[in-house]
Amino acid sequence: MHIKSLATIAFFGGLWLFSVPRAVGITKDCHIGSYRLDDGRTVDIAPSDGDTLRWRMFTGETGQLHSQKDATWASTYGWTDRPDGKTVSFSI
Repeated sequence: MHIKSLATIAFFGGLWLFSVPRAVGITKDCHIGSYRLDDGRTVDIAPSDGDTLRWRMFTGETGQLHSQKDATWASTYGWTDRPDGKTVSFSI
């Protein structure tokens, strides 16, 4: 019985190794995280649909960032596609 339980543990332990989720769609330009702005406020950047990012302030203000060809990100207001005039760039 002791050997059987060790075999069961080894079997399920082996399955666990194969069931660990792998990161999919991660790019080398990962900007996800929390950032302190020059004025002391903090903004959180998270992944969103497709190639966009979602930003949120502690005030509840939120928007979506869309990658631009010049390596900047254009922001849209809240959950709309309406531009809000904010442009973001990340230092490398």
